[in-house]
Amino acid sequence: MPGTCDADEKSPISLRRNLRYPVVGTPAPGCLFWKVVIESKLRNKAVVFELLLVFVVAGCLLALSSGLGRATSPVIVPLVLVLGSLLANFVHRGRLADLGLCWGSWSEGLRLLALACIGSFFLLFVCLWGYRLLDMRWPLSAKPPTDKRLWWMLFQFTHVAFPEELFFRGYVQTRIGCLGRIICSKNSLFPQVFAIIAAAFVFALIHALMWKNAACMLTFFPGLVLGWLFLQTGSLLTPVLFHGIANIGYGMMVVRILGWH
Repeated sequence: MPGTCDADEKSPISLRRNLRYPVVGTPAPGCLFWKVVIESKLRNKAVVFELLLVFVVAGCLLALSSGLGRATSPVIVPLVLVLGSLLANFVHRGRLADLGLCWGSWSEGLRLLALACIGSFFLLFVCLWGYRLLDMRWPLSAKPPTDKRLWWMLFQFTHVAFPEELFFRGYVQTRIGCLGRIICSKNSLFPQVFAIIAAAFVFALIHALMWKNAACMLTFFPGLVLGWLFLQTGSLLTPVLFHGIANIGYGMMVVRILGWH
């Protein structure tokens, strides 16, 4: 029965999640038939339960965002994301490393983090100045607090970046990539590329629904960068750092360049 996804060292990219098949003996044809039937039924039930669990998590996010006040929602929503990811990973007997809960390569992670920050902030700077020169309204507001700014920065990493990356990259992107490899060739890049795009779309869609703002679909583009960082490093450390830095940098740049206070 297919288990978790491991890295393929022969791949040109550092993380290629392939299915691992345990080495078993060769049973009699009749036993093999019933074994395949039973395992298929159990696997199908696990997949259905897992999908239902994901829908429940998404539904809870939308309900919590609309029904709870600002004082409670920032605590409950991250908790739902973390528990949903861990429980869904437990259902299909995954490892914590499959969710990206490992250190990975520090040197490679820092190099990619620097590259992503330089490229992303340069594009954001150009867009913000373009909107200011054209006297256009920026679609996504950002208002960092004037007081307790240090707490706000820490909040971006602990309550926003980590829970969201654990769910959308660690769980959603990983599972889509692994399930895609069942259909496609193991040496094909398509499942991983599709997983990055699909996870980024779900990431943006949840943001748009939670904030009731269609402009939040623009988070699809940083979602692509976050998915690429996770694919390259196999660890959530780099995506979490980039996510937190991007949120903080975005808020400060909007205030400085557009003059929003």
